[in-house]
Amino acid sequence: MLGFLRPVPAVPAYAGRPRGTTSRQRGVRLARAIAALCALGAAAPAAWGSMPGARAPVPAPARIEQFETEKQIPKADRAAIFEDYVRVFRAEFERGEFASALALAERATRLYPQLRRPWNHTAAARTRLLRWGPAIEAARFADRARDDEDRPAPVPEESAAGAAYWEGLALYSTQRYSEALPRLHAAAARNPLWAEAQRALAECVFVSGKAADAAPLYARAFELDPTQGTTRDLSYFAEARAATGDVEGGVAALQEALQRAPFEPGLHAKLGDLYRRGSRPVEAYYELLYEILLHGPQSRFAAPALSMQSELVKAATQTRQDPASEEIILVAGSLRSVQDNQLHDALHKLQLAQRDSRAASPVPQFLFADAEERAGLHDKARTTLQALVGAYPGFAPALFLLSDVETAAGRPQAAEQALQRLRDAFPGYWKLQAKAADE
Repeated sequence: MLGFLRPVPAVPAYAGRPRGTTSRQRGVRLARAIAALCALGAAAPAAWGSMPGARAPVPAPARIEQFETEKQIPKADRAAIFEDYVRVFRAEFERGEFASALALAERATRLYPQLRRPWNHTAAARTRLLRWGPAIEAARFADRARDDEDRPAPVPEESAAGAAYWEGLALYSTQRYSEALPRLHAAAARNPLWAEAQRALAECVFVSGKAADAAPLYARAFELDPTQGTTRDLSYFAEARAATGDVEGGVAALQEALQRAPFEPGLHAKLGDLYRRGSRPVEAYYELLYEILLHGPQSRFAAPALSMQSELVKAATQTRQDPASEEIILVAGSLRSVQDNQLHDALHKLQLAQRDSRAASPVPQFLFADAEERAGLHDKARTTLQALVGAYPGFAPALFLLSDVETAAGRPQAAEQALQRLRDAFPGYWKLQAKAADE
C-alpha cells in the first residue's frame, strides 16, 4: 500500500434513515459515514511508501544545504549533490519529519528550478502538512517542469503523473471535486500501472456522487496492488459494487475489510446493510447485532444498526412461515425475554433458533451463553463460551463474558487469562474501557 496522506472527505455522518430515501441512498450514506469514521480513527499510513526500504534512519545533513544558488554548485558535483538531496529528502519524509523535508525541498526548487522532482517533493510535504493551497501551487510548477535523469530513479510520486496526483489530492482534500477529477484522471492516464493514482481517482469519483463509476476504478487499483488502500477504500468499493447491482461483490469487499481490520467501527453495520439489500435477512440481523455487541449501544453506528434491525424484525412478522423470518423472530423474542428476566424462555427460543440456523455467526451462540450466565448456569455458560472462543478466537464479547463467568466461579486466574486475550486482541473494546474506568 502506498503511504501518502489520505484525504478525509467531508461527508455527513449517517444519522438514521430519512423518509423517502431508497436502499441505495441509505447504503451510500452509511458507506460514507463508515469511511469517515475509519479515516478519523485510523493512524496515518507510512510516508513515501512506494520508495524502497523500511523505516529510514536519521539522515546526515544534505550537501544541498551548503548552497544558496545553482551557480554555486560545481558542475562536476551537480549529479552527486542532487542524488544526495533526493535520498535525504526521502529519508526525512519517511521519518515523518515533514517540516524539515519541506525546507529541504523548497531549497532544492531554488537550486534546480527547472526540474520536476523538487517541485513534487514540495507539493508532497505541503500536502502532509495540510497546506493545500501552496501544495496545489507547487504541483502546478511540477507539471510545467522537466524530468531529470539523475539517480536515484524517480518513483511515480516524483513523475509527471505525480504532479497531477498531488494537485488532484490537494483539490480533493478541499472538496473541490470537479477540479480534482481531471487532475486525478491525468495522473492515472500518465501512469496506468500506478495503483495509488487509480485508487485516488476511484475515491474522488465515489465521493463526488458517482458510486457506480468508481467500481471499475477501484477494481483496477486492487488488480494492480491487492494490498492497496485502507478499510475506507474497501468500504467505498463495496458500496460502488452494490451500486452496479453486484451486492455479493460488495459483501466480498466488506469481508476483506474485516479481515484487515476486524474491530473497525461500522464495518459490521455496513456488512449487515449489504446482506439486507442482498435478501439475506438472517445474516443481516446477526451482523447488525454484532456491531452493537462489539462497539456498544452508544457507539456511532448503533442507532442505524438498531433501526435496520427493527425493519428486519418488522418484515419477518409479515412472513412468519419463512424459515429465515422464523429465526429472526425467535432471536428478537429471546432478547425481549432477557429484558423481562424470563431467562428460561429466552434459552428455549435461542435453542430453537440455533437448531436450524441459516447463518454462520457467533452471535446466537453468544446470546445463548449470555442467557445461561444470567440464569445462574455458570458451568454451562463457561462450556458454551469456551467452545465459542475456540471457534472464534477474536470474538471480543465472548472473551469478556468468559472472564465474568470465570470470576463468578471463583477462578480468578482463568478470568485474567480471558481478559488478557481480549486486551491483546482488542484493547479498545467498550466494556473493557468501562471496566478500566470503574477501577
